[in-house]
Amino acid sequence: MESFIENNADAILICNSDERVESMNKSFEDLFGWPKEALVGMKIASLPFIPSEYLEETNRLCERIRNGVPLSGIETRRLHKDGEYINVIISASPFFDGNGKLC
Repeated sequence: MESFIENNADAILICNSDERVESMNKSFEDLFGWPKEALVGMKIASLPFIPSEYLEETNRLCERIRNGVPLSGIETRRLHKDGEYINVIISASPFFDGNGKLC
């Protein structure tokens, strides 16, 4: 799984159930310009690539994930480290442990 994530051409960000960044792949770093070390441990709501005008939208999307609802094809905008807007499409999947509890 680790090799699949790291070698994927899609930008992948992995967060835990506390909505903190656990990891990301090289494609994510390349797309947004932020190194992994700068973002790991940050809460989703405080990530520098989420424009302030998109925080409410981001909170709604996080709520859906907390409720176990996957996201697919959500069009939105994010920021590159240099301040330029990037149009992106977000997909997200909740993870469940062997007992069906959200991880």
